[in-house]
Amino acid sequence: MDHANVRRQDLRLPRLPGQGGRRQSPRPNILSSQDKFLNQLGVPEHELYTLIREDGRWKIDQQQLLEKADQAKWFANQAPEK
Repeated sequence: MDHANVRRQDLRLPRLPGQGGRRQSPRPNILSSQDKFLNQLGVPEHELYTLIREDGRWKIDQQQLLEKADQAKWFANQAPEK
C-alpha cells in the first residue's frame, strides 16, 4: 500500500448481528480512500464485501465495486449523491 500512496479516510462496515449459523454474509460498505493510481480524487466507493466465518471470526473473502445502478439495492437508506 505504500507504493500506491493509499490513504484510507473512512471504512464503515455494519456490525454483524447473530447470523443464525450462517458462514457467509454480504455486507455493503462505503470506502473513503485516496491513492495515486485508481482513485486520485478520493471519491467514496460503494462496495459489497462477502464475509466468511472462519475460526469464529468474520473475514473478507471477496470485494466488489458497485456500479451506480446496483447501489440502491444495498444503500437504500442513503441520501442520493448530488
